[in-house]
Amino acid sequence: MASWLRDASDGLGHLQNTAPLLWNAARDLRHLQDSVHLLQSATEGVRGSVDIAMALRDGADQLMQAEGLIIQLKQAATELRRARGEY
Repeated sequence: MASWLRDASDGLGHLQNTAPLLWNAARDLRHLQDSVHLLQSATEGVRGSVDIAMALRDGADQLMQAEGLIIQLKQAATELRRARGEY
């Protein structure tokens, strides 16, 4: 047990040097507790933006497919007119 306590105290020996740094960091981050709600709302907004971006991408894919169909329909209409003797 004594050796375990000695090892633990050796592992914590750096705290005398890092304690002021940790204290300053904690002091500088105090305001974050007030910002948690804002950060959560921003995160939810970003998540919604991802959904919108995916929907836009899917819509663009469908439009590209529709454009190909429109070109095919125009070609078919032209061929039908030619077959009927219309130009």
